Amino acid sequence: MWMILAAAVLAIFTIKGPVYSYFEIEDAGKHGIYIGLSQDILGAYYAGGEVSEKTLQMINVMTSYNTAEYEYTPTWARQSYDLDVQPVEFIISYLDTFIRNPVSMARAAAAREDALWNIFPGEDAVLGCVNRTGTIEKESEWNRFYPKRVYNSFYNAMGRFTAYTASTQWIAALQWRCGVFTLLGLAAILTMVWSAGYKKYLLISAPIAGHIISLLLSTGWSEFRYFWPLNLMNLFLLLFMIPVLNGNSGK
Repeated sequence: MWMILAAAVLAIFTIKGPVYSYFEIEDAGKHGIYIGLSQDILGAYYAGGEVSEKTLQMINVMTSYNTAEYEYTPTWARQSYDLDVQPVEFIISYLDTFIRNPVSMARAAAAREDALWNIFPGEDAVLGCVNRTGTIEKESEWNRFYPKRVYNSFYNAMGRFTAYTASTQWIAALQWRCGVFTLLGLAAILTMVWSAGYKKYLLISAPIAGHIISLLLSTGWSEFRYFWPLNLMNLFLLLFMIPVLNGNSGK
């Protein structure tokens, strides 16, 4: 366990150090890094919650100094990306707002992560990158590094297939959302722990938990391109549960 954590930390510092330096990757700064968590603060504020004076200053920046006319949408973060404060300062304001408004903050987080837990889209929910067929070949920077897309004989047939799956409610719930697999994966973990009697199986859910945490920390709305790995991981859990339960029943 500790060896795995040590290897992960070493990989992080290696990538952010020598690798970034070799490829001359520039630091993106703080532009937009609070877009997800700041949505929760706005959710508490526009629900009539109590916020500190320091947090209110951040809210003014988020809403481009126009809190009265800002249109807060629970499922889609539309605030300014210009909030430029130190992470520690933001975390303190976030925790302070959560302590003052735990229910409103939890609701706001659940709304922006609708695709994670909801089987079907909630009210006004938007899920990006579903059946997306557009390209960015018009971007000059893209063309510098990647060749132009070449269409093959599978394109039209696959386009019709994905369009059908995206427009069919239950198929879309399985292929283009995560709610069903998230709930099944949670049930699989609880079943293995309860039936097999081994808490060690909780460790199997670590990648899923880590991915969910990363979504909660970073995303201001649901985009399937960030969510689809959860379906694969939860499907693995369901398949892994079969030999575990079979082995336990044979004892």
